[in-house]
Amino acid sequence: MGRCDILGVGAVSAVGLDAWSTAAAVRAGVAGFRESELFTRHIEPLVMATVPDEHLEPLRPDVAAAPGLTPRACRMIQLAAPALREAAAGRAMAGVPLLLGLPEGTPADLLELICLQAGVPLDVRRSAALPHGRAAGLVALGRAAELLGGRTPEMVLVGGVDTYYDGALLAELEAEGRVLVPDGMDGFIPGEGAAFLLLARSAAGDQALASVLGAGTGEERGHLYSGTACTGEGLCAALDGLAGSEPVPASPTVLAGLNGENVGSREWGIAAIRRRALFGEPLRMEHPADCLGDIGAALGAMLLVIAAIATRKRYLATPIVVWASSDREARGAALVASPMAPPSAARGA
Repeated sequence: MGRCDILGVGAVSAVGLDAWSTAAAVRAGVAGFRESELFTRHIEPLVMATVPDEHLEPLRPDVAAAPGLTPRACRMIQLAAPALREAAAGRAMAGVPLLLGLPEGTPADLLELICLQAGVPLDVRRSAALPHGRAAGLVALGRAAELLGGRTPEMVLVGGVDTYYDGALLAELEAEGRVLVPDGMDGFIPGEGAAFLLLARSAAGDQALASVLGAGTGEERGHLYSGTACTGEGLCAALDGLAGSEPVPASPTVLAGLNGENVGSREWGIAAIRRRALFGEPLRMEHPADCLGDIGAALGAMLLVIAAIATRKRYLATPIVVWASSDREARGAALVASPMAPPSAARGA
């Protein structure tokens, strides 16, 4: 893919109602975990990382009247709309498509409802929903770069939204032993969030927060629900996509898509060894799920938002590798650096 610039970002999470406060909280190590109103099968309050209900905007009447809306879908719309508006703020968005990462099995019409709720006039016809889980935002990034390689559009919005605040879903995950329980060592804390990025061709100059130097995707045949062992092939393929037309130094920072489950740590261990030439020594690893919980299909885009802000504010050394793995096949990775320096010199303070 060609280099592209990040012009705007937006986010909503358990630790911040916008992108900049979310990134600041993650930088400071502020965790958004609290006991929820949902209970485990042992009648204990389930610890989650959720946005307080009073901070969720009411649904527009025409959105609320959409047929077949589930409570989970309503919550995703409420999370996504303000984050989308933040990323698009101050720019004419007519004709701009949205590539939206969603959880597996989500109806595609959720994208149109999010745009309607946000009140942002996007090109819905050229937009697409990508229901690929945690890596979906990074899959969307790769597709956005392809679109930006043509004559039109000049900008593309990429995003992701998800919530685990759903009793039936949590009961299923708890039965599988995936939700972290008190004194447990393997499992994730359910979270929720939304994140969006406005991308443009690499010609934005000092308007850009950061640049994406490369992006890659892959498919892991040995995914969590495959019944076979994970070989790391999917994540390795995604990391292979980071090589662009210009040489870059070994990356000193990784924003990891780990969520607390051992399976993800094993996969990363395999890929990091097999692609060790990509990484510098010493290597700084950041795990935003330590603050946000597992935010599902919002994760890939959220990691990109955090990387862009960290690059702009120069508190993480660049280029930054971002990666995420979904429960099923999808894997994604990206390389983020300063837009003001050539790739070979892209190191932050």
